[in-house]
Amino acid sequence: MQILNDHGLLIGVESDLKPVTETTRASLAFKTVLNTKLSLSHLDKSPRYIAKQLLMLDNQLAEHDLDTEMLSKYTQDLITQISLTRPRKDLRDLEKTSLARLELAQLVNEFRDLKREEAIIDFADQMRFALKLVRLHPDVVTQLRDQYKAVLLDEYQDTSVIQRLLLTEIFGQAHPVMAVGDPLQAIYGWRGASVSNIDNFCTHFPQQDQSPAKKYPLTSNFRSGQKILNHANQVSKDLRDIHDAISSLVAGKGTNSEVNIGLNLTWNDEVESIAEQIKDLVNNKKVAPESIAVLSRNGKELLPIYDLLIKKGIPATFAGKRDMVDVPEVSETLSYLRLMDDPTHNPSLVRILAGPRFEIDPKDLALLAKRAADLVKDHNWDKSKRSFEQSLLQSVDGSDVAELAVLADALNDPGNYDYGVGVKERFLKLKNELESLRRHITEPLSDIVYRIINQTGLMIEILASNQMMAESRYEALMSLQDLAQSFDQGSPHGVVREFLAWLDEADELESTIEFAPTAIKNAVSLMTIHGAKGLEFPIVFIPAVCESVFPHNKTSTWVKRPELIPFELRVDYKSLPQGFKTETKEFDLYLESCKDYAELEERRLMYVALTRAETEIYVSSHWWGNTQKKVRGPSKYLLQLKEVVEQGHGKITTWVENLEENNPTLDQLVPTLWPAQTNQIAREKRIEFAHLVKNVEEVDESQLSLSEKEILENIDKDIDSLITELTSDKLIKKTVAIPDTLNVTKTIALMRNPDDFAMQLVRPMPTKPIDQARRGTQFHYWIEKHFGMPALLDSLDLPGAADEKLISDDQLEDMKNAFLNSEWANKKPVALEWPFDISIGGRSLRGRIDAVFETENGIELIDWKTGVVGKSDDLQLAWYRFAWWKMTNMPLEKITAAFVYVPSMEISRPIDLLSPEILLESISG
Repeated sequence: MQILNDHGLLIGVESDLKPVTETTRASLAFKTVLNTKLSLSHLDKSPRYIAKQLLMLDNQLAEHDLDTEMLSKYTQDLITQISLTRPRKDLRDLEKTSLARLELAQLVNEFRDLKREEAIIDFADQMRFALKLVRLHPDVVTQLRDQYKAVLLDEYQDTSVIQRLLLTEIFGQAHPVMAVGDPLQAIYGWRGASVSNIDNFCTHFPQQDQSPAKKYPLTSNFRSGQKILNHANQVSKDLRDIHDAISSLVAGKGTNSEVNIGLNLTWNDEVESIAEQIKDLVNNKKVAPESIAVLSRNGKELLPIYDLLIKKGIPATFAGKRDMVDVPEVSETLSYLRLMDDPTHNPSLVRILAGPRFEIDPKDLALLAKRAADLVKDHNWDKSKRSFEQSLLQSVDGSDVAELAVLADALNDPGNYDYGVGVKERFLKLKNELESLRRHITEPLSDIVYRIINQTGLMIEILASNQMMAESRYEALMSLQDLAQSFDQGSPHGVVREFLAWLDEADELESTIEFAPTAIKNAVSLMTIHGAKGLEFPIVFIPAVCESVFPHNKTSTWVKRPELIPFELRVDYKSLPQGFKTETKEFDLYLESCKDYAELEERRLMYVALTRAETEIYVSSHWWGNTQKKVRGPSKYLLQLKEVVEQGHGKITTWVENLEENNPTLDQLVPTLWPAQTNQIAREKRIEFAHLVKNVEEVDESQLSLSEKEILENIDKDIDSLITELTSDKLIKKTVAIPDTLNVTKTIALMRNPDDFAMQLVRPMPTKPIDQARRGTQFHYWIEKHFGMPALLDSLDLPGAADEKLISDDQLEDMKNAFLNSEWANKKPVALEWPFDISIGGRSLRGRIDAVFETENGIELIDWKTGVVGKSDDLQLAWYRFAWWKMTNMPLEKITAAFVYVPSMEISRPIDLLSPEILLESISG
């Protein structure tokens, strides 16, 4: 915020405070919870959940210009009041919530202290500091008023309380201010916006004589036809009764419009109806697909509609944000991450094995499970003969049978069971993949994600898939990598396990991890109503307008959530439910009024959805969802629209009355084979093509026919054109920021060839895995086994990963023998696989040193090399020396570094490694 940059020092706020991302902010909150000395006896959630509550309360306090002392005093008084009231369960629950709020308030103080210590600032801080600044320094206000002679505030209904306080403090007192907004479209209360701002604008910004500012109603709608507006007016009637300044809308132009409503028996029927109606519009009525939008209350309703549209050949795209984990390639990547961290995570292993890459069928999965159970029996524990005490002890010490039946054991040693053709080979392939990936678990998280994506071929699969879906899935994977990089930056010591815990917490809290795919042109748009605000489409579909879905019936207030501040303390309290008391009758009435208040925002959401349409709208509902045992039926919104239709303003496409006592969808469920079988014909063709590629033969061009030669010539021309385009000087130069987190390999690439480094950042390209790299990985593992000491941050290897089976080829055996006959075999290392994470010029540099040995003069850092002698880059050793120097404070002259080439055992000790000053200078920028 510019005002703090320019004047923050007046209140002790440094101008160089670093704004933080939400990921970093969440990490700091989590750190606060972990390090607190408070007992937190009333906050009975997980640390991550408490961190989420802490962030919400910090926001709430900042939004309403409150300090923790005011909140704590009110809360303590309320607890006293409860103690004087006749005991009831609802009051005991309120007391528990209040006690938790007191603890959260103390955590907020610690969180804010930590932000000051770390010299960082978040958006909540910016707003409260800015408000404090303008209140204490009128000269700053004068300067801002002189700078901005007039102020126009657009979408004013979406401003927060503290934003309004800041604006009135600066631009009140009859400064020229105009606000434009619609209280009926105030749909962001859940993230801090207050509709009271626009309702009270005229008194918040009075004229020179202190009389209210002038108000100009805008009742003409130049988007939608009158028939659509009649329905919007019907839904918004209760809202207009509250916001008396708003009148019914009238069409500003004579656009013809139509409204269609429908009620189906099941959700599947509704999805089919929507897809067929869209198909008819596109194929028969020649409506352009991009003219159609499907807007839903919740994102989860969109996926089945999208899938069915694609099956019917209708181009469709997710516009706005989408849940990242819904994308199959993201789920696959996360499954690999879980297995890297925890080899015992059976669900992830099953997901990968049953997926399209390995296609292990149920019979072979069952055999693998049987093998895992048989391996457990080797421990000779008979469950039926164990006492309770024995079972408990075995659970605690990790020897319980249930913990030992791990599919990874069977994957490592599948035994001689009746597996299908080629199944054991696929088991071995996955086993080797996981072993290779696990060797890199201490790398930066974003590097690990990138490695998984490329090593497993997921990126290639996407690029070869349906063009309509490829771009969205590609962007989902790139968003996952960006998320991992943000997590790296926000949690400098963050590891795979912490990242997975964060994702699990988000899932537990029903907080989706979203990404925004690029919308495909010439396609039907699918998005949430929140995402559609401000947009317009000729034709709009609004599905699932059902009871408990739209409006939803979840009401949560400060009475039950300690992270929310009581309404009476909020600046906009006059617009909120009134009359809170602890007596039974008043308490129940208050909760009911809170429920009614929450419904108003749902009604605003319906109004926004209706007014996105220009010429035609389809609103539909159903009686039965796919899994519900309780009937849904049309919500009051759809029934209100039906009243308007029956007055001649629209038509009913279908209206099925429910005659079922039980959910017919549940009755229709039939057993299906899992995992789902792939298209056998397509699979055979893929195998055939793969065989052709793998066994391609060189052909004498003189033996080709004229038509075959012509085909090859055209392909060559296309390749030449692409090469020319890519190497052309006309290509636009793009500035690429150096990432905040680097590993040693990337740092060397940056120093040696900045252009290639930048290109790799913009468009990462996979590298071909080679046997040499595989041997190197296996040799490093064998070194650890030889010295009998694990790496400081060792990975969790699969059971049996250290078996000799892992090390199979002759060259690898030569390496081992050469090492055993060398001087190094009898030395005792100070550390193996020593990880480091250091700050360099505001960036984080991470890496891992293979081995550290003591010398007569100090320390020697060793990097084992299994490649060609002399092909290693001395910069690697320079950075290793820099890292050891910085983390141990050992004088540089006492630190040497060397490459040891195996199997020749030749040693390369560069004597002119770059100094720390030169290294730092080389990566600045």
